[in-house]
Amino acid sequence: MFQTNSHNFQNHWLGISLIVLLGTVLGLCPLSTAATVPDPVLEWDAIMNDTVLAGGTNPLVTTRVVALVSASVFDAVNGIRPRYTPLHVSPAAPRNASQRAAAVQAAYAMLIRLYPGADCDAHHPARRFDCGDRHAGES
Repeated sequence: MFQTNSHNFQNHWLGISLIVLLGTVLGLCPLSTAATVPDPVLEWDAIMNDTVLAGGTNPLVTTRVVALVSASVFDAVNGIRPRYTPLHVSPAAPRNASQRAAAVQAAYAMLIRLYPGADCDAHHPARRFDCGDRHAGES
């Protein structure tokens, strides 16, 4: 009887060890990154940061730039499928419009307005992103 309990005890700890090992491996290895569509909001946040740094913008002014770009992107994306109260622009976009394209265009338009001499044309939606129909309705 002692050997049966010892055998069960060993199997129990072996099972726990395998679960911990599997959890560690899965936690350290990303499951799928190749098929991920880049998030245009995060990409334009990075472009905004680069533009602000390249322009030598005062940190106090930078907070205003971040707020303006973020608000314009929010209103553009929220305007397609309104889920929140708009900040400045009332939702009026067609329901099948691309949220991805709206985010890209809103960030681009605001940065060009705030930094007319900046090289944001290199990041223009037509050159940088595929905003075709396959992205329609994405957030």
